[in-house]
Amino acid sequence: MVRVLSGSVNDWAARVRRLVLVLVGGYLLGLVLLAARPVLSLQEAEGLYRQQETATYHWTSSQVRLPLHGRTGPTQVALTLGLVRWPGDTPRQVTLATDAGVLARFEVAAKRQYHVVVPSSAPALVIRSSVERPPRDDSRWLGVVLFDATASAHGLPLQLSAQVLLLTALALALVLFAMWLTRRGYGLIGALTAGAFALRVVYLDGSPPGFNQDEVVSLVDAWFLLQTARDHWGHVLPLGAQEALGDWIPPLLTYLELPLVALLGPVPLAGRLTTAAIGTVAVPISYYTIRLLQLPLAAAVCAALVTAISPWQIFLSRFAIPPALVPTAWALCIWAALLFVQRAGRADATRLAIVAGLALYAYPTMKLAVPLLVGWAVLIALLHHDRSWWPRWVAPLLLLALLW
Repeated sequence: MVRVLSGSVNDWAARVRRLVLVLVGGYLLGLVLLAARPVLSLQEAEGLYRQQETATYHWTSSQVRLPLHGRTGPTQVALTLGLVRWPGDTPRQVTLATDAGVLARFEVAAKRQYHVVVPSSAPALVIRSSVERPPRDDSRWLGVVLFDATASAHGLPLQLSAQVLLLTALALALVLFAMWLTRRGYGLIGALTAGAFALRVVYLDGSPPGFNQDEVVSLVDAWFLLQTARDHWGHVLPLGAQEALGDWIPPLLTYLELPLVALLGPVPLAGRLTTAAIGTVAVPISYYTIRLLQLPLAAAVCAALVTAISPWQIFLSRFAIPPALVPTAWALCIWAALLFVQRAGRADATRLAIVAGLALYAYPTMKLAVPLLVGWAVLIALLHHDRSWWPRWVAPLLLLALLW
């Protein structure tokens, strides 16, 4: 018996070592690929008009933002700007700037190449230009012509390295979890969970495009909490909804984003990785919820599969906004309520109190649904369990009242 157990442990350790070596190799390969990634790409630019069929250039609007994948040192950017003029057209006044301030001002009247050095802390180069409206039926307001833009960065890609390291660590945790599930006969649900996570994180930094204002609010508050233990209004560790942009933002997502914001900074990827991971948790939760109902294994697998590939759930999980927490929070509440109804123990009541208590801070709609669910669970438990169980529920109910 001891030899069999020892051999099993050794096999498990050998597999983990091989896995770690593979992931380390993948991390190094990822660093090489990221090092070869262009520092500047016009495909990521914001504020450029669509390139016409026969043209080899882009017209700018009044402001163009060129994202930079910089490093620890400054970034040297080369811009080829000019004008394709019409009768009566005038030269443009152009300003090159970053979020921190102005770098250069000049006039553009003909095609010419300009060089500018951007500080290492700048996430983007901004081109501001005066605009003119062309004649005839063209309704655009045109700035200057951008023929080409290239950049070279100096230093080490520490931020990109941190992102690769984070993804590698997440992959390691996910694979170890899948191996653990496989050893206990849950390999299928482990594979579904891994697939669900992959669907939610692939090209996460570029899709959805742009940066939603609700994503900004949660990330900014998370950054303020890390720096000052206060939100952007100065409230110390707020537990209530936070007012921003004329709306009230629930706080749970902000607190869940703290670890990744501390590692990556207040960037969209930090928030989206958080909601992607939380959205993935709904897959095993849906599986175990169906198993609690004593339905066939096929029904549980089907529920997990539907959750894993649901287009609506995938789309929602890729946005770092509070509604992205709702599917997983609701699934956790149903799972905890079923466990409480079936077992009615103190641990089950405490679990339900914690899950239901925190779910109210996910999104305002949960403030109606969750209390109704808890009320039904308590009522059913009262009807199906004798009074000797009731004293065990007092402390969890007080905890729930405190959280609410």
